[in-house]
Amino acid sequence: MNQGALDRGRIILEAMGRLLEKRGFPNWAIEGDIQRVEGQAAYEVLIPSAHSLWPIGMCARAAFDEYSVHGSAWLGTSVWEQADPARPLLGTGLMQESANAWWTVDWMQQNGDPGLIIARLTWHDNPQRLAERLDVFVSAMEQDARGQRGASFLRGHIKHLYRLAQRERFNQQPLVS
Repeated sequence: MNQGALDRGRIILEAMGRLLEKRGFPNWAIEGDIQRVEGQAAYEVLIPSAHSLWPIGMCARAAFDEYSVHGSAWLGTSVWEQADPARPLLGTGLMQESANAWWTVDWMQQNGDPGLIIARLTWHDNPQRLAERLDVFVSAMEQDARGQRGASFLRGHIKHLYRLAQRERFNQQPLVS
């Protein structure tokens, strides 16, 4: 397990919590239930929510910008608005930490009594697996008219991740067999 990534993830989650609090929402680092996901460099946050939409993507970007080091960048956010109030709002954000490492923040907000937000912050170092994971979500979004615009924000980054993975495979092949 990558302890350094876990430590950086905790810093990002706490920064997001402070930013949520500044915007009038509960600080999920204090009031939420934060759990480390076994076997991954990832954290999950569960928090009861009100009937208002939380600015999770905006806070994730601001927190990452605050944390960012040379070479890191926020790449984009896709939010899938619900056509049916029974379906939760879904979103994902993609951050590049370095040339070979990324963070995703995924969230689901179910409004109702009681409402619930589940968010996951995950570190990735395999562009192929990350591209496949994002592709599943974005492809599903593209099938829904309300999700097409949000899906377009990450489609180019997914193609880039696939190209990086292909280049890695090519560079690992022996020149002479």
